[in-house]
Amino acid sequence: KMEKILRECARILVWGGRIVFNVQPLFSDYIPTHHMFSQLFMKLGLIWRNEIIWEKNNYNAKFTSWGSWLSPSSPYFKYTWEFLEVFSKGDIKKVNRWNTEPDLTPEEFKTWTIGKWSIAPERKMKEYGHPAMFPEELVRRAIKLFSFPGDIVLDPFNGVGTTTYVADQLNRRYLGIDVSKEYCETAKKRIMDGKNLFNI
Repeated sequence: KMEKILRECARILVWGGRIVFNVQPLFSDYIPTHHMFSQLFMKLGLIWRNEIIWEKNNYNAKFTSWGSWLSPSSPYFKYTWEFLEVFSKGDIKKVNRWNTEPDLTPEEFKTWTIGKWSIAPERKMKEYGHPAMFPEELVRRAIKLFSFPGDIVLDPFNGVGTTTYVADQLNRRYLGIDVSKEYCETAKKRIMDGKNLFNI
């Protein structure tokens, strides 16, 4: 299923457009999912651009009975980070089709082009009723660093709308897709609440 969705994302991506794909190091024990998805994107003809480590500094992962204890026989690793894999279509340079001014500050550019982003996990998941939300800061960085104002941002797994909410705040056009009607309604409400908050 995932391959079908990602294939369509690659198909509709504009020339020079970017895909930013968030993935955990391991989906299951000893299956390096970030490598598997990177191979899929390259098989689809996309150009690998960057790999960003999203350091969540989440050290609350509990020790389990897997692996070995105090022994080199089979130590089990816990990960406090995820990856953002970045790909381009056709060209590594993106054309500014709208002739808009980039909205990156010099400090943001210098800081965010270091390939490790320390951003805490989202803390409002109970409030929005979703178990796996992105923090807004993670999305804000990805959108500002890889798109121009006026560009279209697509999230095919939009959930409760963090991507579309942040895209709206950053003057990007956007399309969010999710199989849950409830999540879609929450996403729309977040956008409207944001417009009212900023008097847009």
